[in-house]
Amino acid sequence: MNLVAKEYCASSIEENSVLILSEFAGAAAQLRRGALLVNPYDIEGVAEAIRIAFAMGDDERRARMRRLRRSVRRSDVFWWVDSFLAAAFATRVDRLPHDTRPLSILESDYTDHGFVSGDIESEATPFMEGLVGRRPAANALN
Repeated sequence: MNLVAKEYCASSIEENSVLILSEFAGAAAQLRRGALLVNPYDIEGVAEAIRIAFAMGDDERRARMRRLRRSVRRSDVFWWVDSFLAAAFATRVDRLPHDTRPLSILESDYTDHGFVSGDIESEATPFMEGLVGRRPAANALN
């Protein structure tokens, strides 16, 4: 994830700017439809992107930035949490081969010290299910 690029889009409220972004940036996958993607090691390619951005018409520039801002607004922190929890629910840890199970060493450490009873999945599931799709109260965001 590249938060600087997303912050740039979020703060471009006039929608009169162009995002030139490295194709290697974490945000490139999400922002590719509105940004001008460049290989930062390709000097001529970067120069060409700057030329395109400079010559870009007002309508295209605003349309691209609107698209970027919409993408950033849609994929906020709550969307990322929901995606993470959905992926966590989709992975059944008990069905993975023992040598690939995540936290296999820590699991016994937690149970030995009384942090959890030993059935981590059944204890975490109600907590995690309570988080999926939840949003803070409207006044918490002010």
